[in-house]
Amino acid sequence: MWADRFDREMDDVFELQDEIVNEIEGRLHPALDRAEGEKRSDRPSELDIWDLFIRGRWHFNGGTREELIAAIPLLEEAISRDPAFVDAYTILGGCWFQLAIQRWRIDDRNPWKEFSAIADALYQVAPQDGAAAGMLAMAKALGGEFDQALHLARAAVQLAPDRSLVVLWAGGAWLRAGDFADAVQWLTRAWRGYEHEPGRHAIAANVAFAHYLEQRYDAALAWAVQGTSANPESLQLWAITAATLAQLGRPDEAKPYIGFITTDRPDLTVESFGRNIRWRRQTDIDHYLDGLGKAGLPA
Repeated sequence: MWADRFDREMDDVFELQDEIVNEIEGRLHPALDRAEGEKRSDRPSELDIWDLFIRGRWHFNGGTREELIAAIPLLEEAISRDPAFVDAYTILGGCWFQLAIQRWRIDDRNPWKEFSAIADALYQVAPQDGAAAGMLAMAKALGGEFDQALHLARAAVQLAPDRSLVVLWAGGAWLRAGDFADAVQWLTRAWRGYEHEPGRHAIAANVAFAHYLEQRYDAALAWAVQGTSANPESLQLWAITAATLAQLGRPDEAKPYIGFITTDRPDLTVESFGRNIRWRRQTDIDHYLDGLGKAGLPA
């Protein structure tokens, strides 16, 4: 990194300074995340438990419904053998959260309830861990306990400001609680540090939502496009892209994204979509659903 060259005219010195700072920050964040993980003391002592975790994380990184479902029993078994295995709780919570936002179910298990239960359990195990505070912040926001969510989100980034996963959870809680400024600030920072991580699209989706809800539609669309490049199969990104294009007066461009959404979910409507949104302000929910309706999602 320190050997890189930046060729610019001298009248662009301030722009060059910003570019260098952003480049250094973006490259350092993954290293800091790795260093944080290496010094953690919650590694299991038995190799078979670690093997369960590694295989579970591998499936989680696949991101599809089938891969997420395959990850869950492996991670649950790892936790049953080592109830203090923080990283296993973290990835297991991520599995349930992804299943929830994609509207994928497993038999009679409710992904939202499973995610909340994992967040509670992790916080009991490791209340001073940033990931535990961040995940519980998200769970509290999804449960409508927004003031507690904001408190936990602030605690999470104080505990681990350089762990991108922590910032992702906290940023999602800020978004749902209506604190768009903090959400954009911290999630934009996490985006640079999450360059090669499988959950990067979720950061872009949350930033896109924050811009959309403040009617900055061009910025929302730019972030949605970036997120889709990281994960072209995300329901969240299809939906925010469709709603944004509709609000920009481009409904014909929005229709293909509605088609993606309804291909595997033919009964999905604006009304049923709204039942799964957990944000503090009803006006924000109405604003989002208005965009989906204008994009062509049936009422």
